[in-house]
Amino acid sequence: MSAPQLPSDNRSPWAEPASTMSSERTLPERVDVCILGAGIAGLAVAERLRESDLSVAVLDARHPGAGTSGRSSAKVSTLHGHLAEKIASAHDMAAAVSYITANRHGFEWMQKVAAQLPESNWTTIDAVTYATDTSGERAIEREYECFQRAGVEARLETTEMPWGTHRALICPSQAQFDPQGFINGLTKRLREAGTTIMHPVRATAVSESRNSVEVTTDAGAIRAGFVVVATGLPILDRGLHFARTNPRTSHVIGLAVRGPELPGAYLSASDPLRSIRDARDPEGRRVVLVGGEEHRTGTISDTLSCQQELLDWSARHFDIVDVPYRFSAKDYLTPDHVPFAGPIHPASSRIHVITGLNKWGFTNAPAAAAIVSAHITDSASPDWSDLYSATRLPMAGFDELAKAGIQVARYATTDWVRSLVKDPRHPGQPLGGERQPGCAATGVCTHLGGIVRWNNAAETWDCPLHGSRFDTEGH
Repeated sequence: MSAPQLPSDNRSPWAEPASTMSSERTLPERVDVCILGAGIAGLAVAERLRESDLSVAVLDARHPGAGTSGRSSAKVSTLHGHLAEKIASAHDMAAAVSYITANRHGFEWMQKVAAQLPESNWTTIDAVTYATDTSGERAIEREYECFQRAGVEARLETTEMPWGTHRALICPSQAQFDPQGFINGLTKRLREAGTTIMHPVRATAVSESRNSVEVTTDAGAIRAGFVVVATGLPILDRGLHFARTNPRTSHVIGLAVRGPELPGAYLSASDPLRSIRDARDPEGRRVVLVGGEEHRTGTISDTLSCQQELLDWSARHFDIVDVPYRFSAKDYLTPDHVPFAGPIHPASSRIHVITGLNKWGFTNAPAAAAIVSAHITDSASPDWSDLYSATRLPMAGFDELAKAGIQVARYATTDWVRSLVKDPRHPGQPLGGERQPGCAATGVCTHLGGIVRWNNAAETWDCPLHGSRFDTEGH
């Protein structure tokens, strides 16, 4: 029998963007709240504002779910590997408890909304963090202590998995779902309730005055009382969040396998990092999703080798029939493992951001949205608002972020000639040359001048400085 092969195209098993997501580019002149980004963060803010008397417009440069939200492995859990114990180390136990509380709130919000959206294919499962070495065992024991202090149910036990018998921390009654199906359903629900959702509309500038904020887009300008920037990494530099986050790319393959369904959604606490869960594709076929091989965005060109490494590992542990899917997602990590949410800087009361969701956006985003919506409606802020503050300077972990910055500094441009990098799609030709009439690109990122690198798995140009991504023609 021949060895399983990666599929030729880059695609996920999730639902396609709904046909009801008709393109709309006629902007209203003014709204109370303008949200930039129609991923889970932006839509969670819109949903929280739905029952207010505020007019809301959501703008997305592509379509709802086009970014990380629609390309996720889509686990919804209060247990985030062993992130809480890392937060306890970076801050203190009170911060870890606050983080768990915030994400428990985020989980319950997602559960409530998904119950009204059959497209989400919500499935209740156990979330499992397992250890393969002594270091991992110590980490999950510390995580268990954090959960005990937070009063959230979890248990430690030794359990058998297809890839071995391991010590594990189990959080029961968590979930997995179809993220694009969820976003399709939520987008439809918001539109029916009167929320304006427009795409493809790309914001190019945001200008704050005393009484309002003007958003300039490629479809015109719109004025709002408040603006929420929920675009993965904020498109605005004024909060310097690009210097306080680490862009990371993770890879996922989808396997058709023989054997029983998995009883949980798994994440390793030890290297090599592996994320494993069952899913159903649009045809109802069972697929096992195996993720991992994380790296800083834009520092590896042969990203197909990362996906091949996942396949080689999977072939040792599963009876693989076929490999119908492969995809990747980009996330932004913070030095202290806590997201940023709230006013973009201390002098701003009208521009808010949500970023740095640390690969756990489906609970962190609703928790962050609770902070932002409370600011906008002048309501009581949730208990975790200070922990998530977008203006904090997290010194814990900042040394690692600085080291990462030094490692990629060599990709920054110092001379325009360096932009004429070789184009792997056209051997012997520089990227700066024209490909077809009216279309040309250079190897320089439009943000801060980093040298982009070709990503052969996603077929994009990725910048290692702050994670900017461009299609094959530089858009």
